[in-house]
Amino acid sequence: MNTFGLSLAAIAMVAGMSSPATANLADEVNCEDTDSAFCRVTTTGFPLRLLVKPQSNIYFEKDDASAQVRSNIPPFEVLYAFEMDSVSYDENFTADGWFRVGSSVENPEGWMRAEDVVPWKQALALAFTNPGPSERKPVVMFSSADSLDFAIEDFETQQADPLDFVGRVLSGEDVPEGVISREGTGWVDIDQTFYLMPILSHMDLSSLGVGYDLRGVQLAALTNQARSEQSDACDVRTDDAADCFEEQMGGATQLALDAVFVIDMTASMGPYIDAVRNAVRGSTQVLASQVGDDQVRFGLVGYRDNTTASPGIEFVSNNFTPELLPPAEFSDLLTTGGSGLEGAPAIAEATVGSGDTAEEVFAGLETAINSAWSENAGRIIILIGDAPSHPLEHEKNTTGLDEISIREMADQSSIYIASIYVGPEDHSDFAIAKPQFETVASGEGESRTFTVASGGTADALELSMRDVLDGVATAIADGRFESVMSDSISGDDSTAGAVLGAVRAAFVDYLGSDAQPPSNIVAWALDRDLTDYSKKSFDLKVMLTRKDMEELQDLVRGLISELNAGKTTSTDFFGGIQGASSASSYDFEIGDAEKFSASPNLPSWINELPYKSQFLSLSKEDFVQASPDDRSRYESNLNALIDLYDEALNRPDGWVALNEQARVDEKIYMLDLDNLP
Repeated sequence: MNTFGLSLAAIAMVAGMSSPATANLADEVNCEDTDSAFCRVTTTGFPLRLLVKPQSNIYFEKDDASAQVRSNIPPFEVLYAFEMDSVSYDENFTADGWFRVGSSVENPEGWMRAEDVVPWKQALALAFTNPGPSERKPVVMFSSADSLDFAIEDFETQQADPLDFVGRVLSGEDVPEGVISREGTGWVDIDQTFYLMPILSHMDLSSLGVGYDLRGVQLAALTNQARSEQSDACDVRTDDAADCFEEQMGGATQLALDAVFVIDMTASMGPYIDAVRNAVRGSTQVLASQVGDDQVRFGLVGYRDNTTASPGIEFVSNNFTPELLPPAEFSDLLTTGGSGLEGAPAIAEATVGSGDTAEEVFAGLETAINSAWSENAGRIIILIGDAPSHPLEHEKNTTGLDEISIREMADQSSIYIASIYVGPEDHSDFAIAKPQFETVASGEGESRTFTVASGGTADALELSMRDVLDGVATAIADGRFESVMSDSISGDDSTAGAVLGAVRAAFVDYLGSDAQPPSNIVAWALDRDLTDYSKKSFDLKVMLTRKDMEELQDLVRGLISELNAGKTTSTDFFGGIQGASSASSYDFEIGDAEKFSASPNLPSWINELPYKSQFLSLSKEDFVQASPDDRSRYESNLNALIDLYDEALNRPDGWVALNEQARVDEKIYMLDLDNLP
């Protein structure tokens, strides 16, 4: 099997060429007029990284007959370029020339043939999205950009059906021409099992996306496993493809689930607490008959408000289950409040008000995230509330957290959140609550595990929870990836659907705990589900060094300073930017620019990203028309990013070496694109 699969046309795309003509990489890379010894990509300022092809060597001289510094380098090891000698591609896109290379940016080691490496000029890498919330189809990998383009054109002209196309790939029967592999059966959490899928090239297909950013991406796939443990991506064109995917699946043989309910226990929420109790009690028998007590455990966290401001409220958040409980014991807890006596005071809503509408939702979620989770179980939180949380800057916020930091905390612990908002949509606080509940929920876009049950009765919530628990029992009893992703674990209404989306995500995470990501392949893929463009197939990761992260912090501090200046001097935020910039360490020089991203002093790599962050895409007109609440949210989100970057900088296990010789300052952090300002 050709484990690299790099076509001549694809090499051209990697090199930045779009037409069959001689190209010189020196036009895009500077190896001479820099303040460092290594080569830099002129558009981004990043070092030019090189991905090593299989069975390649580093030589002492620019001669493959000379002595070897290192031989048979592990496939896709990342090296740095220091010099280029006649590196180019002829009209047939065959590589010529030599690179002087090294494992770090400090010292070169020797020379490599240009045909033995792939230049990696982008700052972006990819990670597969968890298919649980959206039930997206596995990613299909194509041999070339043309093969991907032809397939999409056939879909658009209705000459081919995308569902049938993907079905043929998954079955391994009559595999369409141009398809070389697909995403594995088990989803691999990149935060738990590191793998690298750098974007080598991309093409904009948004004109076909019907309102969605749509791109074809050329990716390479590699892992940080030892070479002896690496396995090639499965080739769907071979007879043993099914066995290959089965072998790489790994993972658990028995499903289990921990579910913690986080419920607003202020005065208005009594009926919903009863609904959860009744649903669990009603489903206890079903759960007991199909699964063991050790396979499903429940927890309960209640949250209210700031007790300093409202002493009669009794608690900010309270964990009623320091140890998670099997269904029957959990039902007893909800009925008796832990006293063991029927009719005794149950876990209930507060008897006094808190003085304002907002509550301490983030405190409840923080407590739940720190629950005594099982090591070998999927983990979900079910948030039920009828009011927003106090935002980060509010005097009654007791945690110093906001929705972004809560979501990051949950992601780091592989916890999936379903959020159910039961408050009125016509209330003025709904505009604050909705983005909070949406952001903490798992999934993205239309696949978020968030729902608004505005006007929904407690009886309706109870029925939805019963559907959820029945679906959980069915999936656990079957215990297979295929059953988790089938219609057997789907809800009939939006509330059940949101919770079951989080359940699916948790099960998919758990089942893939030992699965292997694809490795040793270069291919083209669509960044969204081929059968449904609303579903993202990849999360975008920006690769940053510690220095890059610190510069990003300075950038955000500058934005916050400018926001504050905009509030005090004029509604025209952009007009006051120069004065505000002088108060920070970051000079934006926006002047008459229409967008933040037009600033000449932004890090160059930001503007080279094929995807733009929300804030940096903000136009002057957008900001002028923004409400005071919107502007407060901008500031709150930026403050949360400062905290997020601080946490990343102080999290040693989050930094990855791209080769064994990398220095500490050369390690990279995979930052979600959504966490750029």
